[in-house]
Amino acid sequence: GLSACGSTPRSPANRGTGAASRHSTDTAVADLYPAILAKNIHDLTDKVRRAEGFAPFLHIDIADGTYVPTRTVTADALMRVAPTVPFELHLMVQSPGAVLDQWLATEPYRILFHPEADENARGTLQRIRDARKEAGVVLTQRTANHDCASYNGLLNQITLLTVVAGYQGGGLEWALLEHAARIVALYGVPIEIDGGINERTVEGVLTTCHPARLTSGSAIWQAANSAAMYQTLAEAASRIVS
Repeated sequence: GLSACGSTPRSPANRGTGAASRHSTDTAVADLYPAILAKNIHDLTDKVRRAEGFAPFLHIDIADGTYVPTRTVTADALMRVAPTVPFELHLMVQSPGAVLDQWLATEPYRILFHPEADENARGTLQRIRDARKEAGVVLTQRTANHDCASYNGLLNQITLLTVVAGYQGGGLEWALLEHAARIVALYGVPIEIDGGINERTVEGVLTTCHPARLTSGSAIWQAANSAAMYQTLAEAASRIVS
């Protein structure tokens, strides 16, 4: 149920108010995050500034061109854009611990990474928590059975990446959703479903595994009106989980 999955904390720390103050975090709207996969600072600026107008929380994808073929913006670029609403970082990078400090400097609310890409995943999680940020790991269809038991006490979230890492617009891997209930039961942390969320899939996703957190990228950014699409998806999610 939803209580097992949790929702966005009510008062994200260390971020400005700005657009966040215009939104209630007491509804499912706060648990639908626009996903931003930006190829350059201009793309990042455009999407962040637009999303700040309709979303209280952002999901920003970072890719290094090594762990996945895609390459996105640098930490310096993100610092220059300086989102005014809280955001989580999804690090699709090889050896995330080696570059962690530069991403911590961007002041995210939460950092997520792929544990199999890190030689010391527990140590990286500990460093994130020591920096007073939330920490999480990302599992894919290939790594869905990764043993997270050694991360107990450090995880604030487990994300299930239901599309191909490093790309937006792909089909949702429904088989991965079957792991959600098992993961919640094993680790007792909130689940996030990352990718493939659109008008056609949102009901099925929530009916299957009742996650309180969803990210949506291409459905929002390819819509004629991104803000309206965000609201449509958020309202659909709210109806299903209420």
